[in-house]
Amino acid sequence: MDDHGAMVIALITISVILLGIILVFFICWYVRKRRRYVHLQNSSPSDDTPLLYRLVQPRIEHAQAQENAALLTCHFYIRTTGEYAFHSHLSQLGSDPEKNWFLITPISKTSTISLNTASHLLTIQPKSDRLKHLNDEESIGTYFRTLHNLFSRLYHPYIEPIIKIDILYTQKLVVTVKQYQRLGSLKDLLYGVVPTANFHGKYSYRSSGLSLERVRLYSRQLLEGLLFLQSKSIPPIVDLHSGNIVVSGSCIQIGSYEYQFIEQRSRIYSLVKRATSSLILPDGMTRAQACEVFCFGGLVFEMLTGYELGEQLRGLTPKHWHDCGKDPDARQMLTRLFDIAQPVLTLTEIRQLPYFSNQKSILKELQNFTPIPGEYSNDVKNLLEQWTNTMRKKRNSTMKTSTTEKRKNSTVPKQMETSIINLSYTPTISPSSTAINSKLSGPPSSPPPPPPASQTIPPPPPPPPPPSPPSSDGSGDRSVLLENIRLGTALKKTVTNDRSAPKI
Repeated sequence: MDDHGAMVIALITISVILLGIILVFFICWYVRKRRRYVHLQNSSPSDDTPLLYRLVQPRIEHAQAQENAALLTCHFYIRTTGEYAFHSHLSQLGSDPEKNWFLITPISKTSTISLNTASHLLTIQPKSDRLKHLNDEESIGTYFRTLHNLFSRLYHPYIEPIIKIDILYTQKLVVTVKQYQRLGSLKDLLYGVVPTANFHGKYSYRSSGLSLERVRLYSRQLLEGLLFLQSKSIPPIVDLHSGNIVVSGSCIQIGSYEYQFIEQRSRIYSLVKRATSSLILPDGMTRAQACEVFCFGGLVFEMLTGYELGEQLRGLTPKHWHDCGKDPDARQMLTRLFDIAQPVLTLTEIRQLPYFSNQKSILKELQNFTPIPGEYSNDVKNLLEQWTNTMRKKRNSTMKTSTTEKRKNSTVPKQMETSIINLSYTPTISPSSTAINSKLSGPPSSPPPPPPASQTIPPPPPPPPPPSPPSSDGSGDRSVLLENIRLGTALKKTVTNDRSAPKI
């Protein structure tokens, strides 16, 4: 009995243990399944979720994933270089959703800047697909080292310095390091917003513009900066806007000039390209230089009025001219810049306009300015020469002649396209009115001969003249009708294939 009882107790114990293990396994499986179901139910949009949120949620998740990836890339780059310390990750400051902004601090033994104070701005953006000629790692590394050498020599009070430009070849990302300007961009100053606020909704309210004295000052500084870049053989900035210009103390600085070398495009590029598609270019001017001049005029207009032209870059209305009519010289300059019936002015010719030539005082920042002496290296010279040759190839002489002929053939629609010609009170004579005047003043001796000839023989006689009726009574018509009936009875009977009732 003792052995039998011990065996029974052992079997019962083993059964209880196995049953407990099975029960614990079942409970764990059920809890895990329940948690997964609750997680899927919370993550997936239900019927109670608003439609707008369900539509925007994938985009928000994608943007968050990109921000997290960019943050990891920033930490990796900072740890690799060992020159900077991470400070914070900024929100989307610009219109490009694939670009990320970070505040960093340089690490230096001689630097007196605290690590808690951010002094540099690091940006990360994808490499453009237009850089097709840079395929291998060696060529693209050499290209960006040459760009770094070029930008290090662009020292000017009205040019934003680029401290470093680099590329991550494996991830195809472009990294730039600049000075952090706490006042933000010129657009932030115009609209009076916080520079570090998110781009979406930041410029939704209209501004009243800047004072006339500040507009004159910033316009002169902007023009001097563009002339300096031109003297250094930098390609024209074809999409210059107020977001690309930073405010540094009492002056402004032109930024984003590196976009031309890394083949990046801003949000207004398509608008400017479409607005300058049919301009009259003088000899030696490229289409890119014309775009830069148009953008300069748009910037002056935005500083005067407080809003940008946008889609109406060419279709200016009387309301636009009323808004920018505070300064007569500025209005005259804008009238000449946006006049599509005349050749585009160069930057040197713009400096000679009364808006700038009447100001005899020298700018404060240029009084003690001395440029960096020396010349470019051979690599930089070759790079700039390649860009110059590319711009020359894009200068299509046949397009210019065809545009001129098109403008001559349709002068009225081109002048009605903008209100500049109407507001400048330049008399225009349409070809239709000149033709009418010439017809009215012309001698009437040549036209008369054709009308009398047509009056003498109104209907031209056909070869077979139609027979006239033989008599006025109806006997002839009746006999003809009977003859036709007899001929109809003599015709052969036609056999038709009737398929209206098919056989089954």
